[in-house]
Amino acid sequence: MSIIAFGLIIYVIFQYRLQQALAIERLRTQISSELHDDVGSMLTGLAMQTEMLEMQAKTQSEKKKLKRLTQLSRNTIAHMRDFVWSIDSRKDRLEDLIERMQEYAEEYLLPAGIHFDVKIEGLQRTKKINLNCRRNLFLIFKEATTNVLKHSNAKNVKVHIINRKGYCRFYIKDDGNVKPNKKYTGQG
Repeated sequence: MSIIAFGLIIYVIFQYRLQQALAIERLRTQISSELHDDVGSMLTGLAMQTEMLEMQAKTQSEKKKLKRLTQLSRNTIAHMRDFVWSIDSRKDRLEDLIERMQEYAEEYLLPAGIHFDVKIEGLQRTKKINLNCRRNLFLIFKEATTNVLKHSNAKNVKVHIINRKGYCRFYIKDDGNVKPNKKYTGQG
């Protein structure tokens, strides 16, 4: 009798934890959708209005200020898009991370004439990745991409995600070199 009661308690705890996990996943999806729809449309409208004002500006000083505001609006949209992607529970697989990295590379590396390639070893593309791990890997990738663009004469960037012997490695390599005679003020 006690074995049945113990089994029932374990089952109830398991069901409770499962329901909690599903509720958190639904909340992540809802938040990401609402941020994308509501805040995204407001920021896009702001960027469009500042662009129109910039075209109508009479002085160079006004145009310069409005151009900075437009750039700030566009950068905010890009950061929000990345944040929404990072919390969206529908984007928890390795293939979603790779797809987002490729989108980012196409937006920033391809216009600079830099070829981009991703290689995956020992991992299934459909494997789910922890929210924090996925977000951190993407932020590392973005920083590395920015560094390649700013500080390198690279023509190729290779990303390798390798799972061997129970650990995962994430490599980002380029074929460039540091631009000579340039001072850097960033954090690296």
